[in-house]
Amino acid sequence: METDTMETCVNHPDEPASLVCMKYQVPFCARSARCRDPRLYCKYRSACPIWFIARDRENGWGDE
Repeated sequence: METDTMETCVNHPDEPASLVCMKYQVPFCARSARCRDPRLYCKYRSACPIWFIARDRENGWGDE
């Protein structure tokens, strides 16, 4: 029997996580996606949707 193993957001436990930090394996929903260590090197950054979402949000390009 298959079980539902969808993780929940670390900041919003009532919401499903649609993004996972590839460096720390931390689940986030799109609303709370933030880089945990933006000043530290991350080998995944060039392909990280969390990094791009947070950057766009800071530049005023995001939905919020």
